[in-house]
Amino acid sequence: MNLSSRPRIRALLSLAARLAIYAFATGMALELVVARVRAGNVEALVSEDGAVELAQLLLVFSAAGVLLSVIVGGVRDQELRILMGMACLFAGIRELDGFFGAELGPNTYKLFAIPVVLAGVVVGWRGRAALLEQLIDFAATPAAALLFAGALIVLVHAQVLGQKELWQALVPGPAARTVKKTVEECSELTGYLMILFAAIEIEIQRRHRAPG
Repeated sequence: MNLSSRPRIRALLSLAARLAIYAFATGMALELVVARVRAGNVEALVSEDGAVELAQLLLVFSAAGVLLSVIVGGVRDQELRILMGMACLFAGIRELDGFFGAELGPNTYKLFAIPVVLAGVVVGWRGRAALLEQLIDFAATPAAALLFAGALIVLVHAQVLGQKELWQALVPGPAARTVKKTVEECSELTGYLMILFAAIEIEIQRRHRAPG
């Protein structure tokens, strides 16, 4: 074995181990949901403020925290990462629309979301010269695939499978709503898990690239 290839092999094995851990964590999270469903009281599990949605909030806000930690750390040239963190923060606020609606009134989540959007516009504008290069570098990393897959699941997969008409056609009767909510919420849970894993990979990559 060429000595120069050993660091790359170690990096590959480390990545494979992390991906295995991510896959195991995802499987365990979904198995916990299945176990709770079998135990009964599915409505409480997948309701607007149920355990699955609370887990989603924990995941997406954790991802935002990991990504935005570079602001506190004073790390420079991380505009793309900050924008991704703000997107996670926006997604978490959007998931709380039901809570804000019940406590403050309809669409009041926008009062918290708009400042995040405006801050993102400012960051994007100030870092516009470096964003393309950062995006090109990021696209070649495992984190990019995880982030894309997670966003695809949350924004497309969960929304398509969350259409009530689909489940009313497949599951006649009042059970259709429960099945719809279960599939939709579990899909979003999977997506947010992958987004958190992507955030962790981004931080690992930054630390590996850091001098010293």
